[in-house]
Amino acid sequence: MDEREVRGEGVPQPGVVGQATQDHTRGRRHHCLQHHVDELFAVLLEPVEERLHGDRIVAVVVLHDVRLAPRAATEVAPEDTVKCVHGPLCASQHLAESGDCHHHVVRNPMQNISPNGPIKLAVTVDDPFMWKGADFPPDYSPAGVATSMADAFAEHGVPGVYSFASTLPTDDHPEWLEALDSWVERGHHVGAHTHSHSSLNWGPADPYIDDIDRNMGILEPWIAQAPTRYFRYAFDMWGDEQAKTDAVQLHLARRGYVPAPITTWFYDVQFLVSYIRTLVAGDEEGRAWIRKTFASTAVESLRSQAAAARAVFGRDPVHIALIHGTPVAGDCYGDVLAAYAEHGVEFVTLEEAMADPANQIVAPTVTRFFRNSTQKWAEYAGIDVENTPPQVLHQVREICLIEGMDENAVLGPALVAAAESVGATFVPTDLDWSPEVLQQ
Repeated sequence: MDEREVRGEGVPQPGVVGQATQDHTRGRRHHCLQHHVDELFAVLLEPVEERLHGDRIVAVVVLHDVRLAPRAATEVAPEDTVKCVHGPLCASQHLAESGDCHHHVVRNPMQNISPNGPIKLAVTVDDPFMWKGADFPPDYSPAGVATSMADAFAEHGVPGVYSFASTLPTDDHPEWLEALDSWVERGHHVGAHTHSHSSLNWGPADPYIDDIDRNMGILEPWIAQAPTRYFRYAFDMWGDEQAKTDAVQLHLARRGYVPAPITTWFYDVQFLVSYIRTLVAGDEEGRAWIRKTFASTAVESLRSQAAAARAVFGRDPVHIALIHGTPVAGDCYGDVLAAYAEHGVEFVTLEEAMADPANQIVAPTVTRFFRNSTQKWAEYAGIDVENTPPQVLHQVREICLIEGMDENAVLGPALVAAAESVGATFVPTDLDWSPEVLQQ
């Protein structure tokens, strides 16, 4: 093994859990690295435990920030420890060449999202038609993405998912509304979400209320079939002034709608542009990295936001997750659901989540910034929400770069069109995931 391998240079990001040994009699150090998916990587390792074994010291080591896709029972998770006892010859090829290496995986009992046990999570979908000005790539459609997501929900036992549909794209594609028929037939529901998908922050309340009514009118045939009439604020932005929020809340009460907050998100739309680039370029390696990172980011974001909620409320409330109806979600959200379940998540209906007082009582924080309910409560309580937005978004944006296909070029027109459709002005600095804000 050359010096470069020992240092872990020039290798892909995915990691493994490995072991290092030192043979006292010859004064030589050998590295044993095993990836329990399909590949072997040399990585930079940190010793965490040393134990004497015969005439050699076995150092059990773990790698920081390991991210693995959902695994079978015999595979290694980043939270696990691997104990390895092996002969004096141990190189990265030893699995194929040596029969005297035995691995024992010790599962970490703290790998659940919460140390208190399983948490309950209601999954919700926003924007199954995406947004006017941000088109579906070839071979993708609202119906196709909805079918893929409904299949994933069925596979993982996710009940009664509400799809909060902004409807401006259906002005040009009224046939897209037919996708809601099959969505409801699969046992899921539809909620209101404004027509334009403009933020209440960007203009006065009256045009926003008119926009809500237009959306409700279009979606009424499907909303009427849902057990509850739910509404979700676009961007989960409830207004930058209390008077605006109060006006909208009063209107919702008059119309018989309940506002449904979001308590956890992982900035899934920020994976969309890079994912589309990999589709255009046929970049299979980049697409695989995005798929893996999509799932790991979802888990770590849920972990950090659930920790903040637990610090605020002194218990684990029932959480409400957000995912958007995009091509990357249609292809990858099944991986997220599998990872959630593996980390102690129980899927429940939105009705069950909304029965929790933590979701009924509006957070006493008025802000113009992109914040979900957990973040607003945490800000009120003076509690930090770690790694939000996720720092990995910097890396996501660098995947498969194509001129003219950055986030501003692909999503920017949709944000401007949403605001202009209600006579408002798009304010990019309201969004903590926008490139202008994230790079600061």
